[in-house]
Amino acid sequence: MSEGCVSLAKSAFLPATSLPEATSAVIEDNGKSLVKQTLIKYSPNQAYCVLSSFDSSLEDKEIRVEEDKENPLNLRLTEISKTKIEKHLLPVFVRFHHPLKQRSAESHISDRCFEAVLGRTNLELKKNVTMDSFDRVSTWRDEAGFVVSDRHRYELATFNTKDLLSELMSADTPVVRYDSSNLEAVSDFDHSVCGTTRTSLIEALAKNAEIYLIKTTSEVNGMLVGKGDRVVALYAETIELAHALIQHYINLHKLAKLSFFTRLGIWQSTPESSRPVYRFHTRTIPSQLKWNKVYAANLGVHLL
Repeated sequence: MSEGCVSLAKSAFLPATSLPEATSAVIEDNGKSLVKQTLIKYSPNQAYCVLSSFDSSLEDKEIRVEEDKENPLNLRLTEISKTKIEKHLLPVFVRFHHPLKQRSAESHISDRCFEAVLGRTNLELKKNVTMDSFDRVSTWRDEAGFVVSDRHRYELATFNTKDLLSELMSADTPVVRYDSSNLEAVSDFDHSVCGTTRTSLIEALAKNAEIYLIKTTSEVNGMLVGKGDRVVALYAETIELAHALIQHYINLHKLAKLSFFTRLGIWQSTPESSRPVYRFHTRTIPSQLKWNKVYAANLGVHLL
């Protein structure tokens, strides 16, 4: 799964490490970064995990690490074990409640990152971390606790815009470009979709991409974030508004192709190419996300 996680992170339009709420942990060997994991704190009990690098030399290996005295999120590789510990022979308490010094890189870095972002109290009982990958088989399930599969199926889809436009509902809904005076209204609408306040994310998106809105009086009812031929996010109160936004974006930029992460089955047009995405969680499927308003999601950067 590591290769699929890293590949998905690289396909995102914005590095997760650039967000102000990002916290990263690394495993290094003589100054060389072997593994880098970033957590984006979504709420006190929820975080989104992005794996930006994982050296193939550590795949399916157990290792020992030392903590950097100045930064506990920096781990130094001290040994790659030639044999694995037979965990099924250990007492049950040790297997499930005692972190071994020799274990996988996935386990070492996740434990360190999870505790730094979400804290240790009730970590296994109330707190949840989500990760996306292009791979279905998960070493992170067994080694880092991503044991819950999501109920939805996702994909990174690339559409021929001529075919996509032919399937959209015709609309003459006015679309306006975002400016800083809309920040509060956009933040309120985003909160209605994702269940938390993400003002810093909206500001980061505005600096690195274009945002288009559908408004009625002072309220936002739909928003599209795009950069070139990639739609980063598309949220709307109705499918008609979502179609109006994407139609506006395609026509404005005269695009021949358009790509975005989305759930399977919400677009009638068949993509030219599609890569399945699998979502895993450590404890539960987040319930605060309003998927009926989501037509393209910002996977690889944020939970939504």
